[in-house]
Amino acid sequence: MDMKTLLEHMQAHHGRCDQLYADGENFLLDEQIEEGLESIKSFLNEMERHFQMEETVLFPTFEEISGMRQGPTQVMRMEHQQMRNLLARMSEALSNGDREEILEVGETMMILMQQHNVKEEGILYPMADQYLESYREELIERMDACNPSMKAEPETPDLKWITLDCSLMEPPEPMLRVLEQLDRLKQGEGIKMLHRMKPRLLFPKLQERGWNFRVIEHT
Repeated sequence: MDMKTLLEHMQAHHGRCDQLYADGENFLLDEQIEEGLESIKSFLNEMERHFQMEETVLFPTFEEISGMRQGPTQVMRMEHQQMRNLLARMSEALSNGDREEILEVGETMMILMQQHNVKEEGILYPMADQYLESYREELIERMDACNPSMKAEPETPDLKWITLDCSLMEPPEPMLRVLEQLDRLKQGEGIKMLHRMKPRLLFPKLQERGWNFRVIEHT
């Protein structure tokens, strides 16, 4: 029996995420609130797991082997962050038991997911199968081992990190400090921003400028 391609494996995981949300949506619409909230919780966890599968395993390996570091994987990372912002809203609504907010945000999320999945399944995954055929089995094993409860570290630990402690600053000062530092950033450098809350005003500015970023929450 032939081994699954990366396209087939990741396409199946897309389908699993879609089904988890569909189940949760149907439960909530049928007033089966407890079952609906549980399915949405599983959906949120599985989506983060999917992002980790790509960002910590598939994307770095593809970039290393293909040499394409500013190609489709960079676009996908930016779209991941857009979806993470929506997932954060869904998570907050889940904590509050807010059915209407979950369904409203979920509708937007499904549109973004469908557009995103078409790009991955039509472009990125076939390219990954082409470049990574000899690594396929190892990659699938590593991706399957990803755990959404584990906090992922940034993918470029070899960077020289500049730490900006903005913990006590009020908006928009943290955003202005980071943007100012970005203008002076040199090759091989990165910024670690410390803050007590998510700097949501900063995210679209970074996306506009093409910067890769991720949020790591510590409790």
